[in-house]
Amino acid sequence: MIGTAITFIVGAGGSCNYGLPSANRLRREAETLDPSSALYRTLVGAKIPDECIEQVKLELRADRLAPSIDVFLEARRHRPECMQVGRALTAILLGDVIARTRGANRPEKGDWLGWLLARMRQGTSSLAQFLDGNKQVRFVTFNFDSRIEERLAQELRAMYPDAPPADFERARHQFAVVHVHGRLPDPPTVRLTVDSVWNGVSPDWINWLSQAASEVKVVHDDIDQSIVEQARQAVRQAYDLCFLGFGYGPENVQRLDIAGAVNDTSKNPRVFGSAYGVTAGDLLLAKSRLTGNRASDRITLGRRDGDCLSLLEDFYVCRD
Repeated sequence: MIGTAITFIVGAGGSCNYGLPSANRLRREAETLDPSSALYRTLVGAKIPDECIEQVKLELRADRLAPSIDVFLEARRHRPECMQVGRALTAILLGDVIARTRGANRPEKGDWLGWLLARMRQGTSSLAQFLDGNKQVRFVTFNFDSRIEERLAQELRAMYPDAPPADFERARHQFAVVHVHGRLPDPPTVRLTVDSVWNGVSPDWINWLSQAASEVKVVHDDIDQSIVEQARQAVRQAYDLCFLGFGYGPENVQRLDIAGAVNDTSKNPRVFGSAYGVTAGDLLLAKSRLTGNRASDRITLGRRDGDCLSLLEDFYVCRD
């Protein structure tokens, strides 16, 4: 069990081991999207003009310094057609991957969620004990997928098959994940392929895309204040904060008022964060953003070659 109040803040890197692309890979897939592919035809089927798609692809290839679709869109907020294409590209590329990897929630390597749930299970013999013992564990994510929710439900049913339905319902509410940038609806079960019967792709996917694209929020979008407040509350209540696969972008750090929580002397929270691929200079920058430019000896960032799992294994993140 994890008895200390802890909030896990999960970025795109936290989903990579579960089959989802990194932000940079998603951007590369967008700029090379084949017009003959089912994904492209779904975009066109959803009434997105192909000339607008091609223009965005052209600009993505030209703007080599934008590491993600999010960053690419920042300078194009005044162009509604570009924003529409960017959101739709994000939704269809992620939706396709989610549909193709449905149920593949137990990777052989880097399974930080499995490690965490095993840690939460220690000392429990029932789902009720699991819930009581881990009642101060919270999850906040900037990802659009539902990997955390799906894995929690899957493992809890495997660990406690005889638990009453009311306990599973309690678990669903207790571990409700706050999705700051939105959450994609479950993609259709029908395969996303070019179908001559429909002279394109299934209407199920076209209808799904129309809804899913509206759920995609980017960094500078106005986010529902109730969602922001839920995320901030999860941050403020924690005595331990753990960033997994998080990019430490200034907008997202400020949106959650991380510095305010880190500098709260009534809690003095410990802070841990993965830092895969992060340079020494950017490590210092990340610490500065997390503290609001204040000195702190309570921030521990992982190795440049270490993933989310190694952070949990290498440091005393989860306290009893």
